[in-house]
Amino acid sequence: LQVKQTVKTGQFTSTAYDYTDITGLSVSITPASASNKILINFELQVGGTANNYAVFRLLRDSTHIGVAHDIGGSSRVGTLGSLSHENSYQLENTGTTFLDSPNTTSAITYKLQQSAYSNRTISINQPTSFSTSGSTSYTGTGISTITVMEIAA
Repeated sequence: LQVKQTVKTGQFTSTAYDYTDITGLSVSITPASASNKILINFELQVGGTANNYAVFRLLRDSTHIGVAHDIGGSSRVGTLGSLSHENSYQLENTGTTFLDSPNTTSAITYKLQQSAYSNRTISINQPTSFSTSGSTSYTGTGISTITVMEIAA
């Protein structure tokens, strides 16, 4: 019925262990019917320091959706995780698709949050180590997207 997308081209960096909103990576949609479903797809270009163990979660407004199984202890329950980079010049592509049943005709916002292990750096769209000189021309940047599609029931 409708498709909305947000494309993030700039860098976002965080060292927070607590889940933190990824600035500029949210999308709003107003379902035409409460019985309709919303298909959410997100793709992230993730960089960071070695062994950052990045975990991501998807939210509908302030509610975590696509909640993984809690294995107990001090595990971070996310929607997608965890990534661990080999080096700080690297970007990894990651993402998933989730079908939501929001049961509303009010405007809703889908967004992504990230959590880093032990204050290590997570970076979106750009490696944490890079140079503009020709000697590191192998370092690349990327874009991240979140797309929502309303599906008639």
